Amino acid sequence: LFLGMYPDEHFIEKPVKEAIEKFRSQLDEISQRITERNKDKKLPYYYLSPDRIPNSVAV
Repeated sequence: LFLGMYPDEHFIEKPVKEAIEKFRSQLDEISQRITERNKDKKLPYYYLSPDRIPNSVAV
């Protein structure tokens, strides 16, 4: 699982699910920006892209 992804059974309350959806949406936007910036680079930098960061306390 990557940043912003949680097993659904952990959160069942509507406000929490809405907050998670908003957070995931923001992470998707950040990932898209990073991908766009890296298009023309000789050495792209993806290490801090949210879609590549594990959802862990060890980050």
